Amino acid sequence: MVKKILKVLLVVVIILFAVFVRVFIYQVGEFKKAEKAFAENNFKDAITYYDTTLHMYTPFSPYIKISIDRMLLIAEKFEKDNNYQWALNTYENLRSALYATKSFYLPYEEVVTLCDKKISELLTKIPQ
Repeated sequence: MVKKILKVLLVVVIILFAVFVRVFIYQVGEFKKAEKAFAENNFKDAITYYDTTLHMYTPFSPYIKISIDRMLLIAEKFEKDNNYQWALNTYENLRSALYATKSFYLPYEEVVTLCDKKISELLTKIPQ
């Protein structure tokens, strides 16, 4: 009986590990696309790829923090260029991606708070 339980646990662990690896590999691929778009100043595509990177959240991944920082940088650039609609879009995408990773805690809660503040500011600047 103990052997059966151990075999089942081993299979479950292997499946979970395979899923984790697959998500991480996809995350790295999307991050590379985002970095390429960012380097080419193609910020609208970069937002999409960074957003996907964040949705493929894996704990302790270095790509998550970099993606967050890049999206904040892009949003600030759009704000400086008075492109408020795209700045708003960037902050909303970032906030949504972080909420999508919520489980028993919300990672990067301070970034979500910043996004909420920026979104409310930008909504006053965009004509309705």
